[in-house]
Amino acid sequence: MSEEGVWSHVEEWHKRGVDFQVLVKRWSFPESHWNPREGRQVWNIYAIIHTNHWLWDSFEGPDMFQPAANDLPLHCGPTFLEYHIGQDGKVESLQVGSDYRHQGDARFSHYKTREEAWQVFQDAEELFTYLSTNPEDTNTEKEEQ
Repeated sequence: MSEEGVWSHVEEWHKRGVDFQVLVKRWSFPESHWNPREGRQVWNIYAIIHTNHWLWDSFEGPDMFQPAANDLPLHCGPTFLEYHIGQDGKVESLQVGSDYRHQGDARFSHYKTREEAWQVFQDAEELFTYLSTNPEDTNTEKEEQ
């Protein structure tokens, strides 16, 4: 097997807010033999929400299609939800996100750079704004330094 077939490449961008962060991830994979029109790139956006965030109590259990996840401005809705457990065994945060591998998304599989994938980053900014805007407290709109 060639070196290219053994290794995958992952690239990440993070933007941190108050009690959350937004993560954009690009995965590079070997070419698909199933769909020759599909490129080698997979893009994802995730929200990592900590226990002190205003939305935390809206999430209940592992169902990625629960109302709190569905309400997030994610591309075609959520496709991932996972709780992060600390070394003390307690839940520290949850990660919820979506991918750009739905029907009609083949163009994203060819984007190798942030500039080419500008729409992914535009969606990430929209998610960041949503998570920054607590309807009950306007003080959460500032970013962490």
